[in-house]
Amino acid sequence: MNRVHDADMARAIIPTIRQAGFNNFSVDLIFGLPEQPPEYWSANLEIACAADVPHLSTYSLTIEDGTPLKNRVERGLVTPVEEQDITDQFQFTMEYLEGKGFEHYEVSSFAKPGQRAIHNHRYWNHANYIGLGPSAHSFWWSGLPAERWANVRNMKRYEALLQQHVLPIDESEHLDLDTLADEFVMLRLRTSDGLDLEELESRYGVDLLIDRVDELASLESGGFIRPIRNQMVQLTDLGMTVCDMVTTRLLPD
Repeated sequence: MNRVHDADMARAIIPTIRQAGFNNFSVDLIFGLPEQPPEYWSANLEIACAADVPHLSTYSLTIEDGTPLKNRVERGLVTPVEEQDITDQFQFTMEYLEGKGFEHYEVSSFAKPGQRAIHNHRYWNHANYIGLGPSAHSFWWSGLPAERWANVRNMKRYEALLQQHVLPIDESEHLDLDTLADEFVMLRLRTSDGLDLEELESRYGVDLLIDRVDELASLESGGFIRPIRNQMVQLTDLGMTVCDMVTTRLLPD
């Protein structure tokens, strides 16, 4: 995977983090690696649980353009994992970690009670945040359009711009209400709290109970979302495995 660290280094850092005084931290794990036996993934989860990690983020491997892995796949040297196998690993992950006392509160996120990621929650709720440092991202919405920007990646360039009293922004975008509505649907469906249809209508002017009533009924009968209660749309475990599909079907026009 061309990582700069190995498994021993990853395991060794956990006690170091605790010795430094941090009682809440997260471990990221990736499943769906080519040629990795299924028992290796379950072993990774066992190791994390044995280390009493308070928060886990588990991601399915994405083969990105321009990476050595993508090059090896294109040359036929690596065979990507079948989609069904990835789904099976994700379903196993949900069952295993929930059995270990973790709350599955977002598609990729599992937390012990009271250990949800406060920072990420701001992303998922379209709350304002400011990122400091190279590559850091920011979002601010006090009126339309909302703004999102990212700082330059290079540390020396970042410092040089600050010394010249120039904002070290590498890229920025303006987000209209339609774009924000799409994002809100996508982000909130990923969470166990779900998509608040009343908030979607009052904050973004979108009424899915009118615009997508047939899709909502179809998704509910298919077992992808729970029966709607108190204007909340929440994914089932099955829905979690196909979150992108559900989102696409509910996005406003």
